Amino acid sequence: VKSCKVAIAKGEMELGNHYHRNKDEIFYLLSGIGEYKLGEEEFKPLVNVVFVPRGTYHAFKLKKDSVLLGAATEPFDINDEIQ
Repeated sequence: VKSCKVAIAKGEMELGNHYHRNKDEIFYLLSGIGEYKLGEEEFKPLVNVVFVPRGTYHAFKLKKDSVLLGAATEPFDINDEIQ
């Protein structure tokens, strides 16, 4: 792991909606309720952990007060946030 980030939902929120060419990510729902989707899938309930391999579109929806931890195999690079 070369970088981590934490999202704390102060209200309902959506995040992600992108993919990465150069890194894999893993997300842990530390508390709360959320949904996720990978690729063209429909949103489904977020439970515990989701692995996102590089090149895979991903998005999350979190309910208020949810906490999501993300860890990546490479440091953050704004040029690798592909919409």
